[in-house]
Amino acid sequence: MFIFSLSLFFSQESFSAEMGRVLPNGFGIASPSVTTLLHGYENPAGHANLSSLKLQLLGYSSENNYNPVEYSGGLFFGNGSLGAGVAGVGSAGTGVTDSDTDYLWGLGGNFSSIGFAIGINGNTSAGPNSETHTKWGFLFGGRSSFTFGVIVDSDDQGTYDIGGGFSFDLAPNVNFSLDALHYRSDTKVSYAGGLHIAGNVGELLLGYKIVDKDNEAETHFYSGVALTYWRSLSIEFLYNYLSKYCLGLTFKF
Repeated sequence: MFIFSLSLFFSQESFSAEMGRVLPNGFGIASPSVTTLLHGYENPAGHANLSSLKLQLLGYSSENNYNPVEYSGGLFFGNGSLGAGVAGVGSAGTGVTDSDTDYLWGLGGNFSSIGFAIGINGNTSAGPNSETHTKWGFLFGGRSSFTFGVIVDSDDQGTYDIGGGFSFDLAPNVNFSLDALHYRSDTKVSYAGGLHIAGNVGELLLGYKIVDKDNEAETHFYSGVALTYWRSLSIEFLYNYLSKYCLGLTFKF
């Protein structure tokens, strides 16, 4: 009854490829967003859900006084079957000695006839020793009530972090997702499960993360809220997702 009441509060409308995907669920492996898509461990196959031109601004920090802070600005575009995004990432504040901007990019496509999407993200560092690390992602199920996602992410040592997850609808516009990540460089395993509620006025995210390293578990509650105005502007706040605090603005054209 509680879930049904919340889904009514957020209202229900026909979804475009982007609607209901402003916030990620879990790590974003089975339920990626259309905003923080180039960050963290989100599945780059989610680029296939982009169906408009958007400018997105992010600021995030792990400190209560927001110092230092990281920031990014990105441009995303797509037609609901094929999408791409590019962004620049920088940082400022106490202790920051590197003022170079890193560049993020991504591309994804959807094969709707078989319910399959594939995508790739890249992180290209600035400076004379520039390197590019890539991440591949795969999504099975399209916009059905059950989806399954896989990512393979390269790291600095040339090894690969592997992640997988699934999501399913508990009710109209109410989704549960569970993801797992294995970091090969330090044998760490992480799990994230969350409840995501979406509608035409906004989205709500509530979840829990477990990070297991050398048999020592760290647990974190994470949450998020997105509010949409005039269908062309959304404001996003995430807690304990990319960092402790994350604030985003997305302008849709």
